[in-house]
Amino acid sequence: MPDGRGSEWSGFLDRGKADLEACKMADAQLSAYLAQQAVAKHAKALILKCGIGSKPGLLGHFVLRGMIDELVKRQEKLECEIAKDLGWSVQQLKTSWESIGGKLQELENKSTLKEIAFKESLQIEHNYAEQEIVNEYGAGFGVPPNMGVVGMLDTLRDAVSYRIRQISKGGSFADPGEARCVALAAIMAASVSIVSLFPHETYGRYPIAVGGMRAAQVYQSRRKELGELVAQAEKDCEFLEKVVLAVPDMG
Repeated sequence: MPDGRGSEWSGFLDRGKADLEACKMADAQLSAYLAQQAVAKHAKALILKCGIGSKPGLLGHFVLRGMIDELVKRQEKLECEIAKDLGWSVQQLKTSWESIGGKLQELENKSTLKEIAFKESLQIEHNYAEQEIVNEYGAGFGVPPNMGVVGMLDTLRDAVSYRIRQISKGGSFADPGEARCVALAAIMAASVSIVSLFPHETYGRYPIAVGGMRAAQVYQSRRKELGELVAQAEKDCEFLEKVVLAVPDMG
């Protein structure tokens, strides 16, 4: 459990849990923003506790990209039983991370892509020009459900959950490298939610126009889809919290 010493990771975890609770009581637009913040802060708590990123402010909203940069810089040799059990190499995990991180960078730098991702997350139809862009970049910006990627991430989530249950029953990580690799795998498993929620960091805060409506009106009209998004965020926060509490404090 958080140790009460004011450590940075426990502060992010507590704030993420508070954001998640607040999003259940907020109006539709603010709810989307708080759900995005909740998942991002749970991910940052895990990064910080594993000692992967010592400066959370530098990670910004792009927790995946920040983590990759840290790992490449350190050139750590990571061993991970999860990767071995699934027949993956650590390099395959890193390559997948870089792909997802690249999608976030595209969303950061191209407002048109951010609006398209916003519409996708709420299941809003694209116009012709937007559909052409989707065709160019790939549906879901690299995580289309019909390509098996979601299934792969669900498999990874199950493997992480199994390893965490072993730890909770008295097991231990082989070494700090394995714990860091489990952290990578956990956030990768939650990556669909992170990518889907990213546009709401902007649209959930500001009175931006989307088509002929303000963002607030869009959220009001898509309450069912928003509810599904928030429910997934809640699931991912619960999953990430279990990993945060299981890994040793290496910050």
